[in-house]
Amino acid sequence: MIVRVLYSIWLLSLPFGLYPLIGSLSLDNILAPVVCAFVFLRPGSINSRVLKGKAGIILTTAAFFFVYSLARMFSVADNLDYLSFTFFLILKQFLYFFIPIFFIRSLADWRLTSRLLVIVALVGVFSALIASLGLYEFPVQRFAQSRLGVEILKKAVGLFANYGDMAILGSYALLYMYLVESQWGWLRKWVATLILLAGYLGAQSRNMYFTLLTGVFSAFYFSRFSRGGAGSNTLSLITLLAISLLGVIIFSLLNVDLLADIKAIGGTHEAAATVDDRLGQYQYAWSIIKNNWLFGDGGPLIRYGIQVHNIWLGQLALGGIVGALAILGLFAAPFTRFLVLKVSGESQRIRVLGMSQLICMFLASEFYPSLSYIFLVILGILSVLPVVTACSVNKG
Repeated sequence: MIVRVLYSIWLLSLPFGLYPLIGSLSLDNILAPVVCAFVFLRPGSINSRVLKGKAGIILTTAAFFFVYSLARMFSVADNLDYLSFTFFLILKQFLYFFIPIFFIRSLADWRLTSRLLVIVALVGVFSALIASLGLYEFPVQRFAQSRLGVEILKKAVGLFANYGDMAILGSYALLYMYLVESQWGWLRKWVATLILLAGYLGAQSRNMYFTLLTGVFSAFYFSRFSRGGAGSNTLSLITLLAISLLGVIIFSLLNVDLLADIKAIGGTHEAAATVDDRLGQYQYAWSIIKNNWLFGDGGPLIRYGIQVHNIWLGQLALGGIVGALAILGLFAAPFTRFLVLKVSGESQRIRVLGMSQLICMFLASEFYPSLSYIFLVILGILSVLPVVTACSVNKG
């Protein structure tokens, strides 16, 4: 019981990461190593098939994470300060990624985790509306002219300082509620949906809108046309991911002037300025990649505090092609497991949720730095979910 309580408190504390308790450490930072130790040593029986499957997941993900870590540290090995900073950053990323992998042993554990994440999403996303209306000042204040034409409703962030975290939380919450959650009545789901959408009005983020629409489209596609196995399903996915990745690479390398007619989508000068800023980040990252393509060079990005709002260009700059391929492996491993999983009923809906959310995260990560705590927690959940889903079917 104490493990579930600690785990629940840790998850629910994620929206309050901007409020330090000890030095620069927030409650979730303080709890993370404690919770990781407890969930790893969690007592109780575990299905032998789940144990075997989780062992494979842990070994695979640990291997990818190890390669990513080596690439990141190698890129700053010539500066002890940067090396120390990178080491402790990777250590924290490890904890947030592996805690849900260690904890989730069954679909019941996953449902508990998902319900807690819905609460996190509701609190975190809705806080953007509170900030937008000026009802409360959060630690990080990012305001811009309203993209909706409503003067009092400014574009803002709340408890989460970036829109990418809110984008993937919102998509996960809605996919879970409408695909899987059967114990909540429609009234509860509709109220939760309205709270989320109200937060979207405050955030006014194109990333959040695109990610949500992608989730709906992906869920529809996988529900209608994908029942497990390889063949055309695999080909269609590879095509979708390839087009998405190719599009953002081409977009990132274009001259800013060529985007003059489209960069202000959203209706404000701030929207155009945001795209200009992002393109500057992409071009700077590309200049690093061209000279350090194998392991990258994280020094300049750390020195100037630059966060590249694209996971692939960012990781290529920070850890080279070695680090970027390791991150791609963390995406591809769970998606492949979901793709070949042949299930029906609720298990099929869980499969659809997993694949759709991975697509959402893939899209969202093209427009924000990613590898945030929220990003890693959800990726960890999705990494272990195919195993517990498959074992629950075989057990049944």
